[in-house]
Amino acid sequence: MTKSGTWLVAGFLMGAVFSTHAVGISCVVAQTRIDHMICDSKALVKADERLDRTYQQTLMAAADQAALIRSQRAWLKQRNACADSVCVTHAYVDRLTVFKQVKRAEWATFRDPTLGISFNYLANRHVEQLCPTRENERCVALVGKGVGISDYFACSSW
Repeated sequence: MTKSGTWLVAGFLMGAVFSTHAVGISCVVAQTRIDHMICDSKALVKADERLDRTYQQTLMAAADQAALIRSQRAWLKQRNACADSVCVTHAYVDRLTVFKQVKRAEWATFRDPTLGISFNYLANRHVEQLCPTRENERCVALVGKGVGISDYFACSSW
C-alpha cells in the first residue's frame, strides 16, 4: 500500500470505553433515596437503562460533548430532587426528548496521500498522527469522548 512499508489496519474500538458521566444506576450498590426508588420499580429500572443507552449514543455523536455532559449533570440533580416515581418517570421522558434535539457532530474527512488513506469521521473527534510507542512508524488515530484509549488503526513502517 505504500512504497516503504507494511500496513497494519486494525479494527477501531469506538464504543469500548464510554464516558463515566452518566452511568445507569447499579441496584446492587444503590445508596441514595432516588436509587432505591428507581430500583424498587421494574419500569423505572428499564427507563434508567434506556436513558443510559440513549445518553451514551447521543454523547458519541454530539457536536458539543462538553455541553451535553454539563446538561446531564444538571438533569441528574433535578431528577434526584423528585419526591415520587411519577416525577422520575416524567424526568426520564423529558430527558429522552432533549436527547433527540442534541445537535449532531458534522462529518469531516481525513486524507493522507503519504499513507495512502482517506476516511470520514465525526468532527467531535480529532486525528492524531503520532506513534509515541512505535519507532520508525507513521500512524493515524482518532481520539475523543467515548473512544477510550485509541488504538492506532493505520500504521506504516518506514
